[in-house]
Amino acid sequence: MEAARIDGAGHWRTFFQIMLPLAKAATVLATLLTFMGAWSDYLIGLILLNTQNLFPMQLRIAQFIGNLGANFFPQYAAGVIISAAPTIILYLIFHKQIIQGTTLAGALKG
Repeated sequence: MEAARIDGAGHWRTFFQIMLPLAKAATVLATLLTFMGAWSDYLIGLILLNTQNLFPMQLRIAQFIGNLGANFFPQYAAGVIISAAPTIILYLIFHKQIIQGTTLAGALKG
């Protein structure tokens, strides 16, 4: 930051060209973990929501097994795989940033 300031960079240029690239891996990791937590949220939807139109995916799957009984496990397993698909796809796309964000390798140069 000090070197950028000496070279004449302003606040915005210092942020976007120096600070943001260093924090990219941690930012991607925080965003993905927030999405995964919101996607898999079961308890808050169970407590706060009353209408079935607003239920999250995990709560709908739990109702599916409750309504149909134990004879429909292949359909239940398919619903679980479909509900897990977005998090798996996001992990496959961003696995490099996830590894860098957890090891803080994105903050080291050289």
